Amino acid sequence: MQLGRHSAGAAGVKVNGVAAQLSNGSFSATVELPQEGANSVAIACTNADRTPVGDPVTLTFHRVTNEPSVSITTPLEDFVT
Repeated sequence: MQLGRHSAGAAGVKVNGVAAQLSNGSFSATVELPQEGANSVAIACTNADRTPVGDPVTLTFHRVTNEPSVSITTPLEDFVT
């Protein structure tokens, strides 16, 4: 998934502790969403030694795999006016 652009001067980006791919000032990473519902993804810029620098960012993605459902509560079934 394309996640965004990295800060000018950052040598790299880590997503959940794994080095992301860099190209023309943008980065991308494959991120697993292991659980249904909220999943946090931590993003940090790194220096040439791959040590995190600056303020990391945490994004929350929601995995929804259940089939959609709709409940109609009104009017009641077979209601006629």
